[in-house]
Amino acid sequence: MAKKRPATKTAKTTKQTPSKTQDEQIVLGPAQDKALKLVDKSAKVRAELEKAVMLAAAKAVRKCMKEHNIELTGPEAAVLTSIWFGE
Repeated sequence: MAKKRPATKTAKTTKQTPSKTQDEQIVLGPAQDKALKLVDKSAKVRAELEKAVMLAAAKAVRKCMKEHNIELTGPEAAVLTSIWFGE
């Protein structure tokens, strides 16, 4: 049986379901802990990450809409992404 690595940090999240709220513990590994600390400390890194995530989401929106025969430009997909998933 393989040994489990000890967790360095846990994060508490709230999982929403239609009928109830359930608290759940998420165990973070060393790389995840390091990433959280980096983004928490640096506004520049956070802004870069947010931009990259929104760009990826906009590309996914374009692709999905194209599969449904709706052609969108990059800026149109970005607007819809912001509406559906927030800025």
